[in-house]
Amino acid sequence: MAHEFTTTFQGAGNLYAIVRRVSDGYVWNVATGAWVVWADGSIDSYDVAMTNEGGDFYTADCPTDIAADTEIFITFYERSGATPAITDYIIGRQSGRYVGTAVGTVTSGNRTRSQLETNVRRLLREATAKEHSADAIYYALDNAIAEVWDDLAGLPMVGYCTVVSTPVNIVADTDEYAIPTNMVHVQTVQVRANATTTSWLDLDPAGPRQWQDDGRPFSQGGTPLWTFTLIKATVLLKPTPTGAITSGLRFIGTENAPTLSTAGSTSGMPAVLDGILEQLAAALLLLTEGNKMAAAFEGRARKQLDARMTRLARRHEGPRTMNRE
Repeated sequence: MAHEFTTTFQGAGNLYAIVRRVSDGYVWNVATGAWVVWADGSIDSYDVAMTNEGGDFYTADCPTDIAADTEIFITFYERSGATPAITDYIIGRQSGRYVGTAVGTVTSGNRTRSQLETNVRRLLREATAKEHSADAIYYALDNAIAEVWDDLAGLPMVGYCTVVSTPVNIVADTDEYAIPTNMVHVQTVQVRANATTTSWLDLDPAGPRQWQDDGRPFSQGGTPLWTFTLIKATVLLKPTPTGAITSGLRFIGTENAPTLSTAGSTSGMPAVLDGILEQLAAALLLLTEGNKMAAAFEGRARKQLDARMTRLARRHEGPRTMNRE
């Protein structure tokens, strides 16, 4: 584990880094190996010295006592005197989550379920479970994940959320094959034309292509090897294959959106989106609260209106007195 902190600085300089914890703003005290409240007079206990690697590139090692999966913010300073001082100039910044071997974003969502819940509560100004149970927050997060997952899957030429299934055997005299359960949408069905070829051929859902047994496409006429139709959770090949092809069929499609079903589970998306998921979940919870409040106000108003209308009706339907004088 080395060189987790990096920055650039033109020329020779006495540079150092100071590490802050994002969750509460505490600073890492290098001398004591603990998170502490910032104190100006103790800044010389917070500095992590940086090394000039040449070419205006400076590095430092992240303190090994910082717990894995801690979200940190690093500020780089140029020391002007013999020791660090609060008047030293800031020359750069770096943020990320410390995961034991590096600092920075990770390709999968790297905030765990409990961390996402904590951050949602922070957005709701709710340190502990008051108005919202943990299950309610997980449900809102799952909805946010599903919404963002659909957007990611729709990005052209990117490949997020797309998976290739494990090939299955084409069985003689069998025309139905199950679509993988981890796939919410099939983009492409691929086959191998025979047992010897290693290339995969696309079957177009809009209209089947035709091949010869050796995998070469027909130019004109001929009988297609087979066509396919997607029916719910299966793909139907017609005409029914008469021969077996080992590992001859596979699917390419959109993977099911992940859920925060177990402790330690994550969003399964780029870590940069975790903060957006938290905001969406908080917004969904607040919207639900707002709808409940609106429904309650509407219910009370309706009861008051009904009561007023009833009184008015009774007043007009009551017995009328006549002046007999």
